[in-house]
Amino acid sequence: MSRAALEQTLGTKLPIIDTSGVKNVSISSGVLNIDFNYGVHIVSHNQNITSLTYSNIKTDYSSKNEVIIILTQDNTGGRTITGSYLTSGGLGLDISTTANAINIISILTLDGITFYGFSSGKNFS
Repeated sequence: MSRAALEQTLGTKLPIIDTSGVKNVSISSGVLNIDFNYGVHIVSHNQNITSLTYSNIKTDYSSKNEVIIILTQDNTGGRTITGSYLTSGGLGLDISTTANAINIISILTLDGITFYGFSSGKNFS
């Protein structure tokens, strides 16, 4: 579901992402922790992400409830991402696994229980 469709379904505009907080995040044993106190997460994608955990989740419409994640594949490439989020058609996130590719995704929640994943762009160079 697109952001516009979700806003139409809810009958309200979603808050704009607060990008004032940028956090460098590491993947630990396949787990990537997303902290909703930060609008942007920068990740060296040096291993497969098999699980996402979430902290400081905001569930009111006056708070930021979406984060942007910038994933940079390492020199090896081939790194993937899966986790506890819904995607359009259930197809997963569309990212490039090319070595050194930069991919941008976003994660959105409205209630702190269901998370939506969006591919915002892949293989930036």
